[in-house]
Amino acid sequence: MRKRSFTFKKTVFILTGILLMTFVAMIPPNEFAAGQTDRLPKGKFYKNYGKKIPAGENRVTVHLPVGFDEIARAEYIPASREQVFAPLLAAMTGYLDSLAWTTAVQASFPANGSPYVYIGSAEGETAPAGSEMQREEYDKYPPMIIYIQKPSSGWKKQLQGSGAMTESDFLLVINVSICEYPKADKGFFGKKVVLGTGYESGIKFLSAEDKPVEVLQVTGLLLDREGNIRRAGAEGIISEDTPFWAQIFDVKKSLDNEAVRKLLTETRREDLPGKPLAWKVALYNLSAQLLPNNQSNLQIPEQ
Repeated sequence: MRKRSFTFKKTVFILTGILLMTFVAMIPPNEFAAGQTDRLPKGKFYKNYGKKIPAGENRVTVHLPVGFDEIARAEYIPASREQVFAPLLAAMTGYLDSLAWTTAVQASFPANGSPYVYIGSAEGETAPAGSEMQREEYDKYPPMIIYIQKPSSGWKKQLQGSGAMTESDFLLVINVSICEYPKADKGFFGKKVVLGTGYESGIKFLSAEDKPVEVLQVTGLLLDREGNIRRAGAEGIISEDTPFWAQIFDVKKSLDNEAVRKLLTETRREDLPGKPLAWKVALYNLSAQLLPNNQSNLQIPEQ
């Protein structure tokens, strides 16, 4: 009986292995285990990947024009709204150029197989599948997570063969995104949403705890010349909570066109000296913390 039992178990093990290998073989290259999800500590919006970048060394970094996050575009930004965001993207690109930390380049890479980063609530509408498992029993609110989609080998080859990387060490990719952030407690009765580095916004008292907050953010990836993701992060710019009456009926209020237009010249960080524009602070902090030689050089940008 023991011998038969051992043979049966061994047969099942072999068949299971064959089925697993068949399943893996059916998955397109670079699709299996190409992503990575991590839970972010409270108030943290960045993560390093791979080997630590040595400090103090001169590194040449290039950046692309600021664009749209493709998944956020499909979910939140129809073609009719893209023209509303166009002046903001142009202003961001110009400001990034003016910082002179990186060199602007014009290059295009295919969307298929491109790297991607998601930073937001583990239970947000555009969160990657399975990210809700990051929530623990003791969590009152869903945790913030960071998810990176690693580039395919084909995308890496295109980057390596691009003229933009001939004499460069790193590529900085920054996109505008709309995501959902979880709420947090503020004192005994209040609520808030943590938007970025040293930045939070109050939430009205009559606000459902289980409803996330819509946030306009900038996300960034730092890739080395081989196409590996070395750093990723995000900074929130503004948030929009749904009115309590609408939350009861599960109606979500989105950032409207007027709010986007005001970003260019009106929406400021009232909590900072000089009240700089909110989008400039977010872009400044994001770039400073992603770049190899500027991660500790956080300063308040000029108006």
